[in-house]
Amino acid sequence: MFYDRLCALCKDRGISITNMVKELGLSSGNLSKWKNGGAPRSDTLQKLADYLGVTADVLLYDNPTGLKMNDIQYALYHETTDVSDETLSRILEFARFAKEQEKKGR
Repeated sequence: MFYDRLCALCKDRGISITNMVKELGLSSGNLSKWKNGGAPRSDTLQKLADYLGVTADVLLYDNPTGLKMNDIQYALYHETTDVSDETLSRILEFARFAKEQEKKGR
């Protein structure tokens, strides 16, 4: 059920489902609808998935084909949504550097 998966993802991330709905500018009435078996419209579904760092499939299906981000990927996604392309390039450059250092055993 959609609502159960949504609640579980919020709980895993320490997010209040009510606060998430408010932050996304959604109506609190949606929660009641979803709790009673309804599903969100596609645009709302995508907003929720983006916010939680998962694919829409993760929210809709018991055995999704989409990949779920781990906590660090989730944090990076949310911390970099409003930075410049130059900053994103520097972050990527550092990630590649760190990966190379790890391969070298440093």
